[in-house]
Amino acid sequence: MKKNKILATILALVMLMALALPMPASAASMGHDGTITIKPPASGILAIIASSFTAYRLFDITNVAGASPNYEVAYEAVPAVGAFLAQAPQLGKYGAAAGVAATAGQFLEWLQDTRTEAEIIELARALATASPNPFAPITGAAQHNTTDVRFSALDYGYYLVVGQGAVVDSLGAHQDPVLSRAMLGNVFNNAGNKDCEINLKADAPKINKEVWNHNYGATPKDTAGWKKWTDVNIGDIVYFKHVSKVPDMTGYATYTFKVYDIMCPGLSFNSVSGFSVNLKNGGTTVPVKSNLQSPGPNETYYTLLPPDTAYNDAGGYGAGCTRLVIEFTDFIQLMDRNADNTPTANDKTGWTIEIIYEAVLNEKAGIGTDGNPNKVQLEYSNKPYVTTSTTKTPWDEDTIYTFDIEIFKYTGDLEDEYTELPGAEFELSHRIGTVASGEHAGDPIYGAAINFVKLTADPDGYDYRVAKPGDTLGPNPTKLVSQADGKIRVKGLDAGEYGLKETKAPAGGYNLLAGWTTAIIIHEEELSGSHIGNYSLTANGDVNQNSVNVLNNAGGLLPGTGGKGIYIFFGVGGLMAVLLAAGYALYQKKKRQDAMGA
Repeated sequence: MKKNKILATILALVMLMALALPMPASAASMGHDGTITIKPPASGILAIIASSFTAYRLFDITNVAGASPNYEVAYEAVPAVGAFLAQAPQLGKYGAAAGVAATAGQFLEWLQDTRTEAEIIELARALATASPNPFAPITGAAQHNTTDVRFSALDYGYYLVVGQGAVVDSLGAHQDPVLSRAMLGNVFNNAGNKDCEINLKADAPKINKEVWNHNYGATPKDTAGWKKWTDVNIGDIVYFKHVSKVPDMTGYATYTFKVYDIMCPGLSFNSVSGFSVNLKNGGTTVPVKSNLQSPGPNETYYTLLPPDTAYNDAGGYGAGCTRLVIEFTDFIQLMDRNADNTPTANDKTGWTIEIIYEAVLNEKAGIGTDGNPNKVQLEYSNKPYVTTSTTKTPWDEDTIYTFDIEIFKYTGDLEDEYTELPGAEFELSHRIGTVASGEHAGDPIYGAAINFVKLTADPDGYDYRVAKPGDTLGPNPTKLVSQADGKIRVKGLDAGEYGLKETKAPAGGYNLLAGWTTAIIIHEEELSGSHIGNYSLTANGDVNQNSVNVLNNAGGLLPGTGGKGIYIFFGVGGLMAVLLAAGYALYQKKKRQDAMGA
């Protein structure tokens, strides 16, 4: 505000001097070695492009007297200023009566009043967008000077500079550049400084998407768990978060801020119950009301449009996607509110905008490295003088993974001759802990058996998938049955450790296995901490297995893998051998005693 008041005062002095001091015929004789340097914003999100900048001279310096730092500088408005004041959009402004063009004196009086920042911006907007524009751009293009842009060899005077910044963040370039608010620069001021530096008056938001990862977070949605990937079971709730910042919107009459979120067919929007929008700044959190929360008059600040569950993401995820659109209304008013609910300029600039919602991994989930990608994009205003102009950020993506296992039931020797065994029944349980103490300390503890849905004619050849909420379950939903080829193909499992328990042996006199066979699915992560969905399987301590191989033997044979019968067999056999040996020894002793007595 202070800087803009100074600019208003300078402009007022310009007009005053233009009337009070003698003026030579040409301003060029006062000097033409001035420069204007435009510096990019400190945020680093905007890179400035020299070819996009244009400078217009508003006032010529006609006389300089005195000495630094109190030079007396006389200005003369270029003819374009008069033409500008005479245009219909400017009639009745700057101190003139309604419908009349302001005179130089009226314009001077208007400038001499204390002007607000909004009025200075409005004047700059009018100067930059006059149509037809009476201002001709100066001769000579701007050039890059490292990260800055510089106009050189300028005649001394007062200039209006317009241009734009190319938006580049960690995701890449935004679709279109952001136009800067008009910038005023004085080449040769009262201190004799002929080199003018001005900062680019523009800002742009960006957005990224995260998913809550239970491998890192202790409780759902806690801070440590937000990552770019996670792994879950089919049917599990997945928590997503969008993160953006409130941009500097000075100079905008209205501002578009619209979020587009697309989930691949393997993800379903859960419900509006878990949807929330909050503004955050340090330890302060301000919930944002929506059309979903029955707001009062003038309290609808964002709208979640009805989810499109049949969206075709052409060139991306294809058909059958879900698209969410979150649109903010009265965005400037919302971000400018104080604690007492009164608007203030840029009150929340730089605050974090956080959107959280829930989805469910469904039966269409991609398995393993296919993953289940989802992405977000932000549409925002990029030209303060054109209210309908918007641009979009690059898409930001994260991925949800789920996995599969294969169980193989057989008898014989896998390296020699074996036979597939259909009809064996199993249950699969997730390991939930470890026995803390006692005789079985360190042994795994398994949870309840997982529910499954039996698949028929699955295009990928799976026999079962993990059940999700709303599925119609059969009479024995935990039962997995080996097929004609002895295999059970299961999909939709979270990474982790599982216990596999045989509950019914195959027909033909085979022994029921006692105990557990353990399968572990392990992620292989990239060095960056992201994930590509690769995984390996460890079964019964054997790593990098293609399947969980479960051996059964018929009743006349020694019990197979995992059974305790073998120990009973050897125990009973050993006891019988000891008893027979003892009996035989007693018999021999009795026989000797009888012989001696005879």
